[in-house]
Amino acid sequence: MNKLLLFPGIFFLTFLGSCTMVYFTADQPEGSLALKEVPVTLCGTYTSETDSLIITPKGFMTVEHKEKVIAMKDTALTGISKTREGNWKFRNQDAAACYVKEVKQDSICYVKRKVLRYNLNADTLLKSYKGNYYLNMRTEKVWSVYQVSVAKKGYVAIEVPYLDKKEMEEMNKRMGAKGVDSTGYYSSVTPFRRYEKEERAFVVAASPDQLIKLNKKGLFKPVATFKKTQ
Repeated sequence: MNKLLLFPGIFFLTFLGSCTMVYFTADQPEGSLALKEVPVTLCGTYTSETDSLIITPKGFMTVEHKEKVIAMKDTALTGISKTREGNWKFRNQDAAACYVKEVKQDSICYVKRKVLRYNLNADTLLKSYKGNYYLNMRTEKVWSVYQVSVAKKGYVAIEVPYLDKKEMEEMNKRMGAKGVDSTGYYSSVTPFRRYEKEERAFVVAASPDQLIKLNKKGLFKPVATFKKTQ
């Protein structure tokens, strides 16, 4: 499964149920050198409404916050108990990842944090090209590519290459049984091929110029914006 889905909430894409990912045969832009460290201008702690993105010179860390409500009678089953001081806390292996947010007469709302780290290495590359950064993550023989850009002062925007439902249906019609399309809006830039490892995904090969053309046509679509908090 593509690493995009390993990025919780943030890189995210619960909406991918109706969208189709586009992978690349090589890291992007192909042929350009990967950065040894994340530039200082990108480093910092960023937040959205529900999640956090922490960028350091070594890589990226995502923190997802998921809320769950349980009945008061079920607190013992989840390891939540009341302290002598009257506070509700987790007392099991989840104590470091969970905290109680709200207590009502018959229920408790708690938050579970999920932390994932992605350090720059041979399979996770960051490149800079024409004013944008491209985060490349290799899964088997293909690359998931994210465009990371400074949207405005204090904000970072993430864009992902995917086809919406209408774009996907039109491309599938042109592909037919061949599994290749080279005449469509995007595929006229470079052929799109079905990716056999996933039920619904395409893979493309792109030169740096073709990458920019695909970007200008709208293949990379915004999925999240984060505000810098520190």
